[in-house]
Amino acid sequence: MRIYQKVFLLLVSIAIVSGIQHIAVAETIHAGITEWPPYLIYDGTEVKGIIIDILQEVSVRTGYSIVYHQLPQKRVYDYFMKGTITLEPGSNPAWRKEFEDISCYSIPYYKVTTIILGKKSRQINATCPEDFRGKVLGGDLGFSGYGDGFDEAFANGTIRREDVTTGARGNIQKLVSNRVDGILIDRLVAWHTIKTLGLNPDDFQEMYRFKVVEYLFLRFHKNQEVLLPKVNAALKAMQSEGIIEKITENYK
Repeated sequence: MRIYQKVFLLLVSIAIVSGIQHIAVAETIHAGITEWPPYLIYDGTEVKGIIIDILQEVSVRTGYSIVYHQLPQKRVYDYFMKGTITLEPGSNPAWRKEFEDISCYSIPYYKVTTIILGKKSRQINATCPEDFRGKVLGGDLGFSGYGDGFDEAFANGTIRREDVTTGARGNIQKLVSNRVDGILIDRLVAWHTIKTLGLNPDDFQEMYRFKVVEYLFLRFHKNQEVLLPKVNAALKAMQSEGIIEKITENYK
């Protein structure tokens, strides 16, 4: 009888320790970071940026630890599928439909605006895709879903699109050298990159601002869905307190 009691107590002890370890692991978030200044910045030694500052505040308010892993976007996808990366912080359900079965999302926490940036010397103030007929617009390889009729204009050849793999810097450099008429770019990214490159902002203009409103979400792996209530509560409080707006001001 005592042997059975000892075995029972041992099994209970193992279950308790296992449960504690599971909780500890669940409350450690592994975020996959791909550089996207000023939202996600990696200078070779540390990660920073608007999204990082938001996550740090979420960490303080929830008590959850966040470990950052600077990785190419493709590797973030691969590790997320394996469950070793458990958070993609600058995401949107519409952008990650192929990962729907393993993803869960926070509330929308940040509004992003896409523009077509051009040089003032071009003197284009557009109101619709037709105003860019015959023009060449630069974009990021793999990005689509711009709305306002632009995807259709790219598809039927009304507007020609030339994509780069070098991000905002590559597109702005093409714009400066007159190899494209305009570039498709996030508004905040555009002006931040112009400043970073030491260019004169007065030489550029927003030729067009997309009407489609998009938001960023925190994309968690399903194995950390239990964290969402506290994360969402923290994000809501930060929004109502103006914390996210204050963080953004630091990067303008």
